[in-house]
Amino acid sequence: MFTHTYRPMFSPLNQGYPEPEYLWLKDGLPIGGGGFSPQHFHKIPATRREDAGIYQCVARNIAGAIFGEKIRVSVAYTTI
Repeated sequence: MFTHTYRPMFSPLNQGYPEPEYLWLKDGLPIGGGGFSPQHFHKIPATRREDAGIYQCVARNIAGAIFGEKIRVSVAYTTI
């Protein structure tokens, strides 16, 4: 669980040759433009309520693709 001011960053522990490219999913849908990227992490710049959900990384290279473990993110939001 993250507070609404936290800046989480997710990174898979994938290694491969050739280097894999990555796609991040939130609730089963692509995020960050929807394309594969060499960037192996996903960073949320400023957490909001809408960032809560289930995140997953897909890594691929010419040998194939693998789905990372699903991560459930909850956002604690308080009002003053």
